[in-house]
Amino acid sequence: MKNSPNDKSFFMGRVTASVAHELQNVLAIIRETAGLMQDFMMMGDACQDFENRLSTGLASIKNQVSRGVGLTQGLNRFAHTADHLHCPIDIRDILDRLVLLTERMARNKGFSLSLAPGASHTINHDPVAFQTLCFLCLEALEQTLPSGQALVITPESPGKGARIGFACPGLPMDSAPLIRTWPNWNDLAEACCQYGVELSLTDTCPGICLGFP
Repeated sequence: MKNSPNDKSFFMGRVTASVAHELQNVLAIIRETAGLMQDFMMMGDACQDFENRLSTGLASIKNQVSRGVGLTQGLNRFAHTADHLHCPIDIRDILDRLVLLTERMARNKGFSLSLAPGASHTINHDPVAFQTLCFLCLEALEQTLPSGQALVITPESPGKGARIGFACPGLPMDSAPLIRTWPNWNDLAEACCQYGVELSLTDTCPGICLGFP
């Protein structure tokens, strides 16, 4: 089906479209701020507190340019993850980039998304499949658990493999059964089986855990 977890191209299209929308927001803010600054300059001496207004506008443009550069760099590196079907993956690096590129989607659904601190770790896997499964876990939680929560990604490295937890620490465990009501849960389980990944629910707070060999 169109949005099957097995369809990696669908996942990459979703992320790319979201980032493109965010970049449009960046450019819109820059354009609006530049327009205001132009109005202030045309007003000349009639503009009260001209220097502070100009300084504030320049700072806003600088911040948005930095934000846009971060997004484009992240999107470029994201696109290049499709260069290799199976290769060493720096888990923290790839998850950090996934958070950067998908936080807008989480925010639109009422969740704040973050990556828990920890050491870096490398495994051999399909990088696009890795990100696809992680993204689907995020979607499952965002579409089944109450919004207004902090959604935290926690990577662990027991032995040679890796375990990635996706959870809402602020929710009680009685919310956990809701996760399996996600319409694509069976498809996610099938995709995990295809890629040799263990799928389970977390046992300390509502969430999902992926075990990578």
